[in-house]
Amino acid sequence: MNTNPSPCKSVALEEEATGGGHKKVKGGGAMQGDVAIDTQALRNNLRRLREAKGYTQKQVAEEAGISLPGYQKVESGKSIPRRETLDSVAEVLDTTIPTLLRPVEFPSAVRFRAAKKLRTRDNVLARVANWLEDFQSLEELLGTTIQSDLGEISNQVSSWDQEIDRPLEAARLVRECWDLSQEEPISNICNLFDCKGIKVLTLPLGAQHNGFFGLSVNSESGGPAIVINTWARIPVERWIFSAAHELGHLVLHRDAFDVALMDESDWEEQEANQFASWFLMPEEAFNAEWDGVEGLSWYDAVLAVKRIFKVSWKTVVRRLIDIGKASKNAYALFFIQFKQRNGRNLPGHQEPEPISAKEFSTVNVAEEPEGLTPSDFPANQLERLVRKALEKGRISLSRAAAIIRLPLGDMRSLVRSWGVEPA
Repeated sequence: MNTNPSPCKSVALEEEATGGGHKKVKGGGAMQGDVAIDTQALRNNLRRLREAKGYTQKQVAEEAGISLPGYQKVESGKSIPRRETLDSVAEVLDTTIPTLLRPVEFPSAVRFRAAKKLRTRDNVLARVANWLEDFQSLEELLGTTIQSDLGEISNQVSSWDQEIDRPLEAARLVRECWDLSQEEPISNICNLFDCKGIKVLTLPLGAQHNGFFGLSVNSESGGPAIVINTWARIPVERWIFSAAHELGHLVLHRDAFDVALMDESDWEEQEANQFASWFLMPEEAFNAEWDGVEGLSWYDAVLAVKRIFKVSWKTVVRRLIDIGKASKNAYALFFIQFKQRNGRNLPGHQEPEPISAKEFSTVNVAEEPEGLTPSDFPANQLERLVRKALEKGRISLSRAAAIIRLPLGDMRSLVRSWGVEPA
């Protein structure tokens, strides 16, 4: 990974979370006693670790014994904390002061773009960088690294004539290279990626990341890796499509992986969407399944095919329009039939409600017809590596807790559920 340096920022002492003298450090940082503080690194790490634990700023402040305004000034980089304050915050976040002060190396070969500017972009990149570092170190420790063939596939795709339907043919090529039948749907995309050497990280990011569904990292920065936003209000079907979409970028757009690029490319997004559609719903399989639902109502037919391929109903309708089996008023017809069935309008950003209230409260995902659950998108690669390392006595329980971002007590409970006796 290459370092994307965060500028040090010299700041004045503030009340509450600060105290004692400080002096400027050459380069723009600050000294608190004998500790050099890079305020940009500190603020990034505080926010990253706090959000990874699901804590609010108020919770951290209360547990650390400081005021909320005092903590907010530290996390925003407006004040330099006292050593004892830093100790208390580090304890709350189950980390160490050196970890809080260490600048994070961002992956440089990453494709992380969004239609809207994300204020939390650096925080997400920092979390991805730490995850990749932990993942790679565990793979090396256990000798379980799987070599991916995406580089060879991408090289072949890049040599194609521009007249070729690249998304369609690339999806066929990946399926062929991975020994996937052109007549079968993909039952478990995360397990497939795991077997093919593609790392998958799920981040349940909240409303502040609205519009961000995923990113991908190329092999130059520790990939291939795919990161998916698994926020509870995003349907599982969208998680799966986003994973296939990011795979499309890894195969089709190898020259677009630059962390400095932030604006979306419409044609790259369109190609990645087309790739995902063809990869998840290969032509032969889709046609056969659609022919098999002949006689059902439009609404029921769309839901039946959608369930088979684990995609959104809109993805099915889009394919039918593209291949000339439906007109552009097909979306309107679905909305009409939904209202006829359910007695209410279907909001454009939601999926029809397929599950009971009890199931919904348990699953806690956005509404989808014939809804999937998080078990259909099981991304537990890192947890599995941690379990193996514990079983072999290669890492300590505290190190395992730090990697999975769990408090030590919760880590002990998880280990007991595994039936593992850590060394």
